[in-house]
Formats: sequence, C-alpha cells, structure tokens
Amino acid sequence: MYSLFRSTATRAVVVVGLGAALAFGSAVQAQAAAPPGAVDIAAARPAVPHGTAVAAVARVNVAWSFSSSRVSAGTPVRVSWNATGTPGGAKVSLERKTGSSWTTEARLTRGSGAVTVLAPKAGKHTYRVAVRSSSGRTLKTANKVLTVVGKAPAIGGFTIVKPRLDAGKTTEVRYKLARVPSGSTITLQRTMGTAKKWTDVTKLSNVAAGSVTITAPARGSYGYRILIIKSGVAVATSVTAKLYSYSNISWAELTGDSTQTVNVDGTLFRYVDYTQWEWHSFLRLDRTSCRRLDLQAVDVTSSSSAPVGNVSVTQESADPVTLTLPKNQIRSLSVALSGDALDISTGGSFDGYIYVNGSFNCYTADGTR
Repeated sequence: MYSLFRSTATRAVVVVGLGAALAFGSAVQAQAAAPPGAVDIAAARPAVPHGTAVAAVARVNVAWSFSSSRVSAGTPVRVSWNATGTPGGAKVSLERKTGSSWTTEARLTRGSGAVTVLAPKAGKHTYRVAVRSSSGRTLKTANKVLTVVGKAPAIGGFTIVKPRLDAGKTTEVRYKLARVPSGSTITLQRTMGTAKKWTDVTKLSNVAAGSVTITAPARGSYGYRILIIKSGVAVATSVTAKLYSYSNISWAELTGDSTQTVNVDGTLFRYVDYTQWEWHSFLRLDRTSCRRLDLQAVDVTSSSSAPVGNVSVTQESADPVTLTLPKNQIRSLSVALSGDALDISTGGSFDGYIYVNGSFNCYTADGTR
C-alpha cells in the first residue's frame, strides 16, 4: 500500500484531481437544477476582458443652409453644410425632390463645406442633405425648402451669319440675351482639337441684342456656343452652332499621288492622272467635305480629225457639268460641289491623251466627311 502524501508531485496530482472532481460535481448539480431547454446566459454572453473600453457608436448629425431661401430661377445658390459623426466610408449628398423620387444635385464631402448649385424653374422645391453608409443604408437626412421665382436667364437668336467660309476670313455672330444676372461673365466659345474641348474666343457684352466679328480658324469643323457664368456656375448655355472652315487641297494631296508634266505646244502642264483613247474615271468620292472643284484638263493629240474630248463631273445631288477640250488647249472649270457622291471621268469618244489636275476647297484634309 502506497502513502497518499509520499511526495510533492503526488500531492499536486491529488490536489488537482480533487479540484476537478469538485467542479464536475458542481456542474452535475447545476444541470440537475436547471429546467429542460434553459440557456446559460452567463455562458452565452461574449467574454470582455477586465479593463477593456467599449467604443460608443457616434451619432450622425447634419446642419445645413441655403445662402438665401428665395432666389431667381436659373441663378446660383450656395449651400453650406456640416455633417458630424459620419462613419468611415459614408457618403454625403445634396438631393432635390422631383415628383416621387429624389435627384442628386451634388456630391458632398464628409464633415463641412460649401457648394454652389443652379436654382431650378420657379416654384417651391424640397432639398435634403442625406448621409448614407458605405452599404447604402440611410443614416440621416435633413430637409429644407427653396423658393424659386421668375424666369431663368436665356440666350436666343444665336447665329453665325456665314457658317461656311475659308480659313482666315471673318464672319459675324449674332445673339440675344434676357434676364442675365448682374455680375455675370458672357463668353463666346468654340471647340478645339480632336477632343472637341471648349475654349474661349471672346467676351460678349450684356445687351439685349448684340453681335461680334470672328475669324475662321484653320481648316476643320467647329462648334460655337455662348456661355453665361455667375459665381463660377454656368447659368445659361446657348445651342451649339456649326462653323466649317475651308482651305484648298491639291488633287495630288487629296489622293496621295505624285504629279508629272506634259508638253502642250511649248507649255508644261502638270498633271496628276491621264488616260488614252478610252473612257476612264479619274476620281470617285462617296461623300466629300469639299464645296468646290477647280479643274484643269487638256486633250493632247496629233490628229486633226480626232473627236473633241471632254471631262465630266457627275454628282449624286447636282446636275452634271462637262468641260469641253479643244485639241491641245489647256482648259479650266470651277464646279460647286454638293457634298454627296462625286465622279470625275472622261465623256464621249476622243483620240489622244487626256491629262487632268486641279484642287479642291474642303474642310477636311482628305476631302471626306
């Protein structure tokens, strides 16, 4: 038989074993005392280490205002706001009620700030500043009413007197203005570059009916508009008017061909294409940005009895035009082009060589549109 307290290690085992037995006994008693289906609340509650601080949930508050609660239609109104307690990732926006839905007028920043918006048409309009969580849940809204009176600023009668002209030439721009707010900036703008970015051309006077002279820029097509700005906000924009700026392009540039010369009774005629004794189409375009063709041609032959040759310009939406070619005589013809399909070819029978050249007046570099 072994002694129960024979060693320290043995004593430790006995003590630990005794504690476990007591705990087991308590658990059995608790189970026996608890009714069926009961939940141990203490056991279910998450354990929080002693001394740990529990963060309080911040309350979202929104205070905001209009610079004036009564404004004229189409004029700027400044909105100031202060949103506190907004959680990370929250989104703040200024919205206007339109019918039964809300339209976002501006995206705001968390915290405080100010933004300028444009007053809508006359009437009483309900606005609100809304704070939403990153998941889209609405955390806070605050509504206010804006009273709008009168009519918005207007731009009318905006026209370019000569919308098609050669680059470097001048034309007149006419316009009419109504109800322009005091202190506004009125600017004539045009598109620039392939991105069609708007750039300022000149400032305009705030008059009921005005005009200004502009110079057509380099070859191309451009949009022009009038913009009225008040307090950094566009309060009115005109319709866009088109201007087409033309310049001459040689036939060789248009087609990418080279030129040569032929001697016509002591005169060197520079040509881009030719044909001998048979019908030939020199050039065909399906659609063209050119408004005029200046054609030169000659029928070179040594036969005195040969039929008289000619060159015809045939268009889809214009009557054909024919250039008659007496033998060994250089002839010229200017033809107005409609912009639709175009064909330049020989017409009738001839005996010899027909040489052609010319230039086009276009608003694109390759003559197409």
